[in-house]
This record gives sequence, C-alpha cells and structure tokens, in this order.
Amino acid sequence: MAGLFDDVFGGPGALIARDAGGLAGVPGAALKELGVDLVALSGPELPGVTVVEDVDGVYGAWLDTLAAGAVLVRPDFHLYGAGDAAAELATGFLARLGAPAPAATH
Repeated sequence: MAGLFDDVFGGPGALIARDAGGLAGVPGAALKELGVDLVALSGPELPGVTVVEDVDGVYGAWLDTLAAGAVLVRPDFHLYGAGDAAAELATGFLARLGAPAPAATH
C-alpha cells in the first residue's frame, strides 16, 4: 500500500528503525497490544515488521537529526525516545507503563 506514513499506519504509535535488523529482539507482541507498530525504513521483511520506503527521505533525515537508529512514537503521537537500541527503547517504554516485557528468546 502506498501513501503518507500517517495515512498508511493510521495512527496509534510506531517503533521506527532505520533497518529491519535493528528491530531484532524487540518485544513486538507486547507493543502491538498497546497499539505500537514495528516499522523499518529498509531491510528484509521480518515477522511483525512492516518495511516501508521513505520516498522523500523525511524519516531518515529525522533519525539523522536525532543521531539515532530508532525512535518510539507513543500512541498519543508524542515521541517517547530515540536511540540506537530499539529493544532498549521498547523495554523502557513497557517498563514505564508497568507492562512486563516478555523474556528474550534466543
């Protein structure tokens, strides 16, 4: 599906990473229950991750400005945080909400 990011995802929240591989180890099911989608700007399709094309380079430039590899946008559209470790952003977000993050699987 092609379209503007907000139109395609429609809203709640998103954990956006430069590359799909950066979302490895993220507790995706727990985030999804809270309305947070996993989105990558490049990389292979992975289960639970939507890979999108940043046609205008807006999201890549935003990540550059933040010197980050990932951002977590809360379901109320506020930025929770930015950093290089998407899994740390996700588990920190879940912890602040009092939602236990599932144990990591290897």
